[in-house]
Amino acid sequence: MRAAASAYSAACRGVDTAIQPLISELTAATKAADASIQELKRAPVLAKRYVMVVATAFFILALICVYSTMRLIDAAGSVSAQEKVN
Repeated sequence: MRAAASAYSAACRGVDTAIQPLISELTAATKAADASIQELKRAPVLAKRYVMVVATAFFILALICVYSTMRLIDAAGSVSAQEKVN
């Protein structure tokens, strides 16, 4: 009886010792997978921010171009006081 209990105990210790590296590897893999999932969850938010920044910059650039064109047309079409007299 004692020999069976001793054999059982030794077998359990052997299995436990053999499984520990596997458990460590699975823990590391799970942490890496969790980090990847967090990055994937943040990706749409970052993409939306990027699109908003680019769209805002494009809108501001378009406004500057329109304003500059209007000023250029106004300056080219204006007649000076001396030309009016002539």
